[in-house]
Amino acid sequence: MALLSKTKSEILLATKMVPIAVLCISLTVTMAIGVLLNYNFQQRADHRFKKITTDIYENIHERLHDHEMILLGAKGVFSARPSVTRAEFRNYVSSLQLDENRPGILGIGIG
Repeated sequence: MALLSKTKSEILLATKMVPIAVLCISLTVTMAIGVLLNYNFQQRADHRFKKITTDIYENIHERLHDHEMILLGAKGVFSARPSVTRAEFRNYVSSLQLDENRPGILGIGIG
């Protein structure tokens, strides 16, 4: 009888442990999936951030380069002919068509 009752208590213990084991395994798998999804989300967010910042950097760099080229062109006008009149310079600036080609540049002046 002692052997039989021991077996019943072991069976009872085993039946109580199965749901706990299933719960522990399920929680572990759920946590692992959550960690992987979070890592994937962070990777995509980092990639998106780097792309956006790279695009912004390239746009700023391109605009500054354009400004530099316009100023170098103005320098070339004065290097070619040191006594440029205001009318000649105005003609040069209007020939650049800044309103159409470079809407961010409001104007170029001489001092």
